Amino acid sequence: MASFPVEPALGAFDYSIVPGNMGEAWLGSTPEQFYTITSGTFQLDNGLDMRSKEFGSNLPLAIAPGPRSVTAAFNLYELNDAATQGLYQAARQQSPVSVMFQLGQQTGQVMGVYMMSVVPVVPEFDDSDNRLQWKFQGSKAQGTADNEIVVAFG
Repeated sequence: MASFPVEPALGAFDYSIVPGNMGEAWLGSTPEQFYTITSGTFQLDNGLDMRSKEFGSNLPLAIAPGPRSVTAAFNLYELNDAATQGLYQAARQQSPVSVMFQLGQQTGQVMGVYMMSVVPVVPEFDDSDNRLQWKFQGSKAQGTADNEIVVAFG
């Protein structure tokens, strides 16, 4: 090649937010869609430490990376179906499952979060509402070479 190809023209971007109340959730060792999710979060912590307490400088001089931690938490209504019972058994046996959240449904307003190996904790039971809710809090994602989580926008 004698020169680089021309870059494509930028499309219009409307800066609208991704709606967090529409989407899909897929959970389990053989992922199945769950319609009973009431909330879901994930947290990525790279363990960065600022070198900002060194003599002779008011500004941070560098950062020092630490161990990476990826956790997921989600709440769902309990059902007697095989998928929900399988998720509970995986938590009891400390077996990894995959977790995928898709937020939004329109092109240009979709965000996907995929964790291929999450060890769910045994859920807490919340019966303060009319329906029993299971709370899976602090489930740890596993991986090698920082591949615990994949985030995509579309």
